[in-house]
Amino acid sequence: MKPAAILDVGSSKVVCLCGSMVDKDGIVVHGAGISAYAGFRDGAFLDKQSLHNAVVDCVHKTEQESRLRIRDVALTVPAAFARLELCDATIALGSSRMVEGSDVDKLIQLSLQKAKKEEGWTLMHSTPVFFMVDGVSSTEMPDGVTAEEVSALVSHMFVRDEFIRTIQDALDDLGVEISMCVSAQLGEAVMLIPDNERVRPAVLIDIGYMQTDIAVVENAALTGLATLPVGGVAKYVSSNGAFLKIENPAGYVKTSQVLLQSITLKAEGGIFLYDGLAHKVKVTLTNGTGF
Repeated sequence: MKPAAILDVGSSKVVCLCGSMVDKDGIVVHGAGISAYAGFRDGAFLDKQSLHNAVVDCVHKTEQESRLRIRDVALTVPAAFARLELCDATIALGSSRMVEGSDVDKLIQLSLQKAKKEEGWTLMHSTPVFFMVDGVSSTEMPDGVTAEEVSALVSHMFVRDEFIRTIQDALDDLGVEISMCVSAQLGEAVMLIPDNERVRPAVLIDIGYMQTDIAVVENAALTGLATLPVGGVAKYVSSNGAFLKIENPAGYVKTSQVLLQSITLKAEGGIFLYDGLAHKVKVTLTNGTGF
């Protein structure tokens, strides 16, 4: 398969990877580049020139290591520059008939029309959370199922236009285009959390250098997203091996149906558990800071 490149912008460094798929689930990394920069806070880059230099540098490093010319990249979008909208939609099929792919597309488009329109934001992707087929809930695509009515709850992810422009300005110096944008938290959740653990809500906590991102994932979609303005270098994050505590000194942050001012996760069998939702959920913890 043709190699592809990914550009990941974190709160303290930029990472570029060039790789290709092997067989069904395997990935071969041909080259990688990592460059530190000033970072971002509260949805704004602290030093755009520092970011510009880091993007150029890490792409150059990746090209040199992989010995491949990168012409386009898939850009991951951190939570600070992303927006989540959950909307539902229903279509009546009339007399009972098989659900077609076009019906699912129509559901997604109808739900998108309900999403809040905000200037300066662009749709990244839309992912169904679950379907209701004649009143019966299902996580499977209903293609080929006979029904009279189909509904869906859809997760729509938006990216801030300014974020894309800033990154593209740096890539222009290299003749590289952004081919697509994807939520960093969604990508992490799908890769790190097994399918069977995402059937009910699971929580992904990503402790970065300057901020902590919290995502609630159900099946293959995000249903909650929040950012705490503290990271692995802040005194508000502490751990003794059995517990992890994250405090938000700025006040409450709402994610899905959870109000977070401080959360304590207890380690059981190497997995952190959080009881803040209606039932116990497994929490996947990622950390790139050496914390």
